[in-house]
Amino acid sequence: MKNFSVVAIIAISVLLFLVSLLLPAFYTPDESIPGWFALLMGWLDLLAIDQVGWGIISWFASFFLPVAWLGLILTKFRPMRIVSLMSASAGLALALCALVMKQILISEGGNTTRILSMGAGFYLWLASFAVCIIGATVSIVQEANAPKVVKV
Repeated sequence: MKNFSVVAIIAISVLLFLVSLLLPAFYTPDESIPGWFALLMGWLDLLAIDQVGWGIISWFASFFLPVAWLGLILTKFRPMRIVSLMSASAGLALALCALVMKQILISEGGNTTRILSMGAGFYLWLASFAVCIIGATVSIVQEANAPKVVKV
């Protein structure tokens, strides 16, 4: 993939991720939970997994994005294209687990509240993974279709 394309793909994915932090990720009966709060405090829900459910493993998805971005940066090396694709795909699969969450922790006392719906921040977060998947896939396909140079 040409350098400009790689930079554009990474920039779009990073921009989607950063904007997702500013927008609501979840809506509860009392408030909206911004993406930055879900990212910084989501790990606490792991302490109450019996109350909030296994969908909370989606919090780990964000760790896969920097790996996917690094893989796109290093697309000169074929294995890194595959690492980028696999990392973004695994991250998206984990992120989709959030769709089964019915409640989230709202206080250190173990109180939970119902999730009414996902917000725009959640969907932009998913889109940042999708952009990486598309970029890595295009990179792999272009490399496979590139003319082979045979040295004599």
